Amino acid sequence: MADFRKNFTKEEWEEISTYYEEKSYESSEEILKFGEIKRDFYYLKSGVADVFITNIEGNEIKLGDISEGTLFGEMGFLDGHPASVVVKAQTEVIVDTMDNAKFMELKSKNIELAFKFLWFISCLLANRLRITSSKLKIASLEQDKNQKYATANKKEHVEGR
Repeated sequence: MADFRKNFTKEEWEEISTYYEEKSYESSEEILKFGEIKRDFYYLKSGVADVFITNIEGNEIKLGDISEGTLFGEMGFLDGHPASVVVKAQTEVIVDTMDNAKFMELKSKNIELAFKFLWFISCLLANRLRITSSKLKIASLEQDKNQKYATANKKEHVEGR
């Protein structure tokens, strides 16, 4: 995934960075907890983190990993709902965080930059939704194929073939 800051000029990113708080995490430490309500987003400055979902049995399933330049936590930042994933540091990780209050401060000082920032978050979310939709379509086709195969095998077994 492309580095989120590449959407901005050096000067714009420097201004945005004045609203960040830098945080460090050790390997295996949770950065974002499932169900946690936070109005923060995170920009991964260095390191690698793993992203997990929790299934209905409470088991974590790894969705993938994220690396330097990735923005995450933007859904809770925008809507205030609980986190839908767990993000854990795979290596030592440094993130820049901005909470909603700091963003509102940025907005009051430079509305054009705040709008541009939200625009690129919207584009990021749209891209992630597009990727997820494609993965679900593939999974659905695989499931249909497996069901047809199971039905055909069952039919052969019943007919004694």
